Amino acid sequence: MAPKKTNTGHQQQIARLLHKASQCGYQEALRRVAQAARKGLLPPVLDKAGREQAVAFLLAADPSLLEAPAAPMPLGALAPWAQRARSVLDTFTPLFTADLLAKDQDSKEHRAFVSYCEDSDGEDLDAAWLYLGAGCIGAYDQDRGRDAQQRRTSLDQLEQQIQEHWRGLVGAVDHNDGFTTAEEVFARDVWDLPTMTVLAGLPEASVPATMRAWARACGSVAAGDAGRALAAFERARGHRFSGDLAQIQVSTLLRALQSDFTLPDLVDYSSRYGQALADHHIAAAAGAAAATAGAADGQEG
Repeated sequence: MAPKKTNTGHQQQIARLLHKASQCGYQEALRRVAQAARKGLLPPVLDKAGREQAVAFLLAADPSLLEAPAAPMPLGALAPWAQRARSVLDTFTPLFTADLLAKDQDSKEHRAFVSYCEDSDGEDLDAAWLYLGAGCIGAYDQDRGRDAQQRRTSLDQLEQQIQEHWRGLVGAVDHNDGFTTAEEVFARDVWDLPTMTVLAGLPEASVPATMRAWARACGSVAAGDAGRALAAFERARGHRFSGDLAQIQVSTLLRALQSDFTLPDLVDYSSRYGQALADHHIAAAAGAAAATAGAADGQEG
């Protein structure tokens, strides 16, 4: 469902309230309100209580959620990462699937996947997570026949689901000891990640923002928005535990997909969809290069 159109007067009223509450400039407040309205994040009814609820949400929202759209970029700008993903996904995917099914940190499948990741180039792994996640979202949208506007809305909703899932995960973790039982919430071998974050001296608040950046990057690759994808991807990759968070994010996406597929089939389908996206982005770059060369030849002639 597309975001409900918000009355401009209501947006201005909310912006004035936000301006007073946050001390940000009125134009910046208005931009944030308009961005939230575009994403369908404002309350459905904007009476006095709804406007107050909107201001409370905007004050608490992560800044990246309300950022201005990234400058348009040609689809071929994704090609370097697409080429990296294409080179590793055939090997990466079955190892990840086996580890996902094993759910056991002591299993040979887990050790094989960890060993592969340790021996691989970090940027290759980042690209694999990016395109596998994009494949998950692409499959999710294609299965429901979403149009472009609905697809963007669904990505924003998926980001919010990930944020909420992370809150549930953190809530199940006891930071007073080195071991947790959060695997009951998220059946993967990543339950020590919040503890790792605290021990590393990083604020917990940085983790949900990074996961949202990963979701934004993967979703934008699936939607063909290179500018938004690369901006979010660079932000996600800057986190110390970027790869762990990417794994949580992709695993969450896989579990969010309601399908008749078994989990191995779903991972394989998402991987093949991601590889098809990568091929498309590589071809876009090659086409742009050929067009540029043709134009140069024409000028010389």
